[in-house]
Amino acid sequence: MQYNDFHDGNYLAKDTGMLYTAHDDLGNSEIHHNYWHDNVLRSDGSGEWTGGIYLDESSANALIYDNATWNLDWLGIIVNHLSNFVGVYNNTTYGKSGIRISEPSYGIDAYGDRIQNNIAVDELGTGASAVGATFDHNLTSGNPLYVNPSAADFRLQSGSPAIDAGTPIRGITTGYGGSAPDIGAYEYGATAWKAGHDFANPPNPTYQLTDTDHKNLVVNGSLDLNRMHQPGMDSLYGWTLTNAQTAQPAFDYQGTQTSSRYKNETGVSLGTAADGIEQTVAGLTPNTTYEVRGYLRAASSGQTVRLGVKNYGGADSYQEHGGTGWTAKTFTFTTGATNTSATLYAYKPTTGGYAFVDDIMMSAVGGTGAGADLALNKSVTASSTYMTGYEPQKAVDGNSATRWSSAFADPSWIYVDLGAPQTVSRVRLNWELAYATAYRIETATTVGSWSTVYSTTTGDGGARRYRVCADNRQVRADVRHGESRLLRLFAVGFRRIRMSRISQSLKPPSGLRDFFLAVKCKYSYLGAS
Repeated sequence: MQYNDFHDGNYLAKDTGMLYTAHDDLGNSEIHHNYWHDNVLRSDGSGEWTGGIYLDESSANALIYDNATWNLDWLGIIVNHLSNFVGVYNNTTYGKSGIRISEPSYGIDAYGDRIQNNIAVDELGTGASAVGATFDHNLTSGNPLYVNPSAADFRLQSGSPAIDAGTPIRGITTGYGGSAPDIGAYEYGATAWKAGHDFANPPNPTYQLTDTDHKNLVVNGSLDLNRMHQPGMDSLYGWTLTNAQTAQPAFDYQGTQTSSRYKNETGVSLGTAADGIEQTVAGLTPNTTYEVRGYLRAASSGQTVRLGVKNYGGADSYQEHGGTGWTAKTFTFTTGATNTSATLYAYKPTTGGYAFVDDIMMSAVGGTGAGADLALNKSVTASSTYMTGYEPQKAVDGNSATRWSSAFADPSWIYVDLGAPQTVSRVRLNWELAYATAYRIETATTVGSWSTVYSTTTGDGGARRYRVCADNRQVRADVRHGESRLLRLFAVGFRRIRMSRISQSLKPPSGLRDFFLAVKCKYSYLGAS
């Protein structure tokens, strides 16, 4: 759903939105580059719940990005009660038009939800982080400095706190200018997008899902497609019956959470014999860690049910549950050196009773693909730490508000272990106001045996990208300071990053905002010094 102008809706209902859905696996559907504004307030005194985009009651697997919302009576974007893998990225809100994600007072689960790069100064609570959501790089206070908000011109003025304050999101913030993406739906200095009809020049859009990270890779993982009422599309769409092959959709008509983990939803019932379902997920990346999560329940004592993975280049791995209450099971696996698929399964090995499964999810840990941050949250080591709060792990936590700083000693270095050789094409250095004037980028097959692929003695700071392509195990950037002593490093992307410094005298600190390695040619280590 893209480039539409939605306005003056909600005349006949309350607790709704101009786009409303509930109890749905949205299959990674995308809602982007739309206007949502000027809805009608309709209330009988019990609530004023009319908004823009409203994903209610167990809606999962959707991307909501680059939308503008204003002049709404409740909220611009609502993701309510129970949701998984809903990405809310780079949206702009104005006036009574904030963003609300499953606050813990009523939220049940927000595992996999990511809310990043949004302007929401009217409202953006982060309470859903307690039930699994991730919030970062959102502008929630102050004046965004829109060009002319009264005329719905939400482009950013020079000096806006949203400029260069976002975090890169693969496929969403592609092509940004400056040192980092801007927060909100409009990139400063870029041509503003427009929504709505143009009869003189009708659009000819290309409909293609965005290739981005942090998606649920399972088809019909929510097991709710029976609501589509399409021939051949039920709650087992995308799944194959195994063993006794008696598994079937089971709707929770009584609202007692017997067959689904949330009332009035659909799960899958595994029959009284040994029974199961499975799905092969293709398009995976070799040597990459994935996380699997799902919900299991045995109908009676003596029964057990498993959630597992096989055929990924490693041993069959599973989690098992024998209790009669719903429980979430989560585990990880790492694909083999040549494996690009894995088979997920739910299996009841016992006989004589039923078991149920619901809401099966799988995603890459830290993202995959070209431009992914390969070092996110990986093991990291450094020569020293300046003080508490500047530890080496801060270099790879994905948070641009934190950093690593070395002690006042030469040389200094830092490296992160990505766990396996990766494919690399580009190194991106994003300096702070203080920067190194001399540095080099090196590659090696083993730690310590470095070969230079790029060097300069006239660096001038800012954001710099360098293409590198060589079959080595390590890549390093070697830095010589012109006016600085400390380096700080944000958002790293490589197998090992060795970050050291050759400084000739005690001078003021310098800061490296971003040292990022994109994916193309194979390396195992990358570092800077």
